Amino acid sequence: ILKSFELGKGRDAQRTEITFIERCIDLLKPSGRLGIVLPDGILMNASLQYVRDFILGGAKILAVVSLPACTFVPAGSGVKASLVFLEKKDTHVEVGYPIFMAIAEHVGYDATGRPDSNDLPQILDQYKSFLKEGAK
Repeated sequence: ILKSFELGKGRDAQRTEITFIERCIDLLKPSGRLGIVLPDGILMNASLQYVRDFILGGAKILAVVSLPACTFVPAGSGVKASLVFLEKKDTHVEVGYPIFMAIAEHVGYDATGRPDSNDLPQILDQYKSFLKEGAK
């Protein structure tokens, strides 16, 4: 099965979240969009550069929103993650485009699951403004 994935070829093992990224991009139609939660390790670790290269080869990054470390603690996971929004490339390859980046410090609850402030609606408004500015 691993040999059927580009990100699995030549490897004895591969983390499922990496093959999941490939599968998600493969399932998109050209210009189709994807929102995915990715562990920050995939976005930052030098040893996973090949995964980022794969993503950039098949998709345009629209936005990255860094989530606070406590986001998934109430669900039992302490992994730091980001929301990544992609658009599958069609035949036109765009070079040098702007990417929306934001940092959410609050997501509506704290590490214990108690209600807290939420930066995500404001980040969405900022993203909409970013899109309007890009259309000019």
